[in-house]
Amino acid sequence: MVKKIFTTAGIVIAGGATAFLGMPWWIVTVAGVLAGYFFPAPAGRSFGAGFAAGFLLWWGSALFFNSVNAGMLAGKMGALFEGLQTWQVLSATGILGGLLAGMGCLTGSLARNLAD
Repeated sequence: MVKKIFTTAGIVIAGGATAFLGMPWWIVTVAGVLAGYFFPAPAGRSFGAGFAAGFLLWWGSALFFNSVNAGMLAGKMGALFEGLQTWQVLSATGILGGLLAGMGCLTGSLARNLAD
């Protein structure tokens, strides 16, 4: 069971990282659906694995790009949303990525259960 969870998370991270190669930002959801379908787990675990992978991927990439541009983008986005701190903007980005990947994994897992 643990192997399926790590495999699912790895597929989501690898599939979502292809967004840096020119794919759209929502490709992490498609990667989640495929991972959830081909490596089915109970619904809660499937969502949890997808959420963790999506959160780490989006939070890590936001942290990287924030450090590359000396924090300008996160600072301006924080000012746009009524004074959010940089860590809050990065966390919101991670949560959004986690929700997208988690819902994708959940959808794939439930679709697999429906097909069986």
